[in-house]
Amino acid sequence: MLFIQMDELWSFLRNKNNQLWVFAGFDAGSRFWMNFELGSRTTYTATKLVKQIKHYLGILAQANPLKITTDKLAAYNNALQSVFTDIDYVYLQIVKKRINWINLFISDFIKPSGFHFYQWRLIFSCTRPRSPV
Repeated sequence: MLFIQMDELWSFLRNKNNQLWVFAGFDAGSRFWMNFELGSRTTYTATKLVKQIKHYLGILAQANPLKITTDKLAAYNNALQSVFTDIDYVYLQIVKKRINWINLFISDFIKPSGFHFYQWRLIFSCTRPRSPV
């Protein structure tokens, strides 16, 4: 089973008003970058990335289900639903939950069970019915 992570980061050209987004997709196990796309922070750029990853994986993606994680950007969900129509995958969004450190410190004295720093949320899971072997 392949575990693919996708994320975006921004930079700029000449000045900070010229933002450039880099969308990257990589294998979580090997940290090998499968592809990256440059563009705006939109579904269009995310879809271009997902199409290239699908092309890169080829027949391997159809034989094995994929695990895919991204951040909260809705463009990934839209891209995966439109491109991975014939591939089994499980999609998980990782949503960071911000915590005020003062409240965390006080709460540890009152309720030592702690806080969750990351909130995991299963957004979309797509599986095709498999024929019996």
